[in-house]
Amino acid sequence: MEYISTRNKSERLGFSDVLLAGLSPDGGLYVPTEWPKLCLDQDSLHSLTYSELAAHLMKPFIGTDIDTSSLTAITDNAY
Repeated sequence: MEYISTRNKSERLGFSDVLLAGLSPDGGLYVPTEWPKLCLDQDSLHSLTYSELAAHLMKPFIGTDIDTSSLTAITDNAY
């Protein structure tokens, strides 16, 4: 997943870079270059815990910067 600033669409950054940067240096907000399609099967979603669901929903926006097991551990600790 790549992100661009709302004010400077030429520079593309990964999730880790925008997470650490916060706001773009030009004052813009970072947004995904394209919005991921979320695969939501209602039957399987009901079996997930809240933290597992949060990890499932965030994973497409994070890409490969954080592996799934680490992301699930992060959401477990947060919730």
